[in-house]
Amino acid sequence: MILTGFGQIGMAIARRMGYGMKIVIGDKNQANADAISKTINEAGFDAVPVKWTCPPGLPS
Repeated sequence: MILTGFGQIGMAIARRMGYGMKIVIGDKNQANADAISKTINEAGFDAVPVKWTCPPGLPS
């Protein structure tokens, strides 16, 4: 499961849909991705933080 542009809604989605999956957490700010990944991992999920940059032409 890949989640980008994380916030409270994204965390709720990860908890509900991410059971048994590796969750890739992407954000423009690496510190944000790290913090959310830490929270999700502490809740018992398998999450990996990555820095996400939007491809040209897509809204960020």
